[in-house]
Formats: sequence, C-alpha cells, structure tokens
Amino acid sequence: PNQTTNQVDSDLDGYGNRCDADYDNNFATTAADFGVFLGTFGTQTSGETDHDGSGTITAADFGIFLAKFSGVGPANYPG
Repeated sequence: PNQTTNQVDSDLDGYGNRCDADYDNNFATTAADFGVFLGTFGTQTSGETDHDGSGTITAADFGIFLAKFSGVGPANYPG
C-alpha cells in the first residue's frame, strides 16, 4: 500500500487504480466488484474503474479488471 508511483488512487486505499479492482475493499475481487465495474462501463469518469487513466471506462479497463478478477487483495497484484 501507499504507493509512491504516479498512479491515481481514486478510493485512497493506498493502491493505484491500475492495480486495484477491489472496489469494496474487502481484499478480494469478486462479482460485487464486477457489478460496480459494469455500472460505469462506457461512461466518462476518472473514478476507480478507470484502470488505464484514459477518462473513459472501456474494454481496455475491462481487460485490466479481468486480469485481477478472483484475485485476493490488491497487495498481491502487480501494478
């Protein structure tokens, strides 16, 4: 946690958006997190589901999310 990289950390949990698909911060990326992602897909936002920092939630963000799905805790994700 508490990365010092240039990644945006929208939910301020210490993990950059690119590494963090655990939106509810329960230390696992699950179907609940997928629901959050789907709710923002196709929108323009700079929130936590914008994993690539493009400003729009796209298939590229989904690819990043999918790579994290069923993972345990953002600390285990290579960012």
